[in-house]
Amino acid sequence: MGGIFILAIFTAYICIAIYIVNVKIQDWRWRIGTFAALTLLPAADAIYERVTFPVLCEKEAGLKVIRVIEGVNGFRSNEGEPSDEWLAQDRFRFVESSITNGLVTRKSISKDGAITSVAKVQPVAQYEYLQRTSESSAYVRQYRTIRSTSGNEEFGSFVNIVYRGGWVERAIGSIFASHGSVASCINPRYEDKVQLVFAVLKPAK
Repeated sequence: MGGIFILAIFTAYICIAIYIVNVKIQDWRWRIGTFAALTLLPAADAIYERVTFPVLCEKEAGLKVIRVIEGVNGFRSNEGEPSDEWLAQDRFRFVESSITNGLVTRKSISKDGAITSVAKVQPVAQYEYLQRTSESSAYVRQYRTIRSTSGNEEFGSFVNIVYRGGWVERAIGSIFASHGSVASCINPRYEDKVQLVFAVLKPAK
């Protein structure tokens, strides 16, 4: 129903614009100016956002290190089951999953390189990696953050901002049940997570 309503608004706007230009305005010069204004009006916010978006990216997006933590044995991640890759040589000694009912799954590596996984244990990590999104009508902000497990202190972040387009583009997207993006500060990569973790958390020797 929302898509049909928006389509009806577009149709009414076009009809009104044609009526104003062809019936209400007699001078051809004013017709051209009015037609240009009515054409650009629905895209005014999109034009403005495209001009200011690079400035927003420069201000907010990318890697930000607030504090480097030395001698870290391991950390917690909210991305499901812990991955073995964090436990390779010269990396961390353990990694934990997100908390479920007060417990975590912990993977750890021994001195001989053997990896073990233990489920439903008490968390011991002091630091955690979090991934979340914040959405508004025009933007989606994608946050990757390293913080203390108490949540009292943030040590670093990697932020990407996605621009959804002007209201006309978003309205057309809603008609076709599409929520695409027009522009992105950064093309998100898995390497961004790795860069953030090792920029903030320095594994114990």
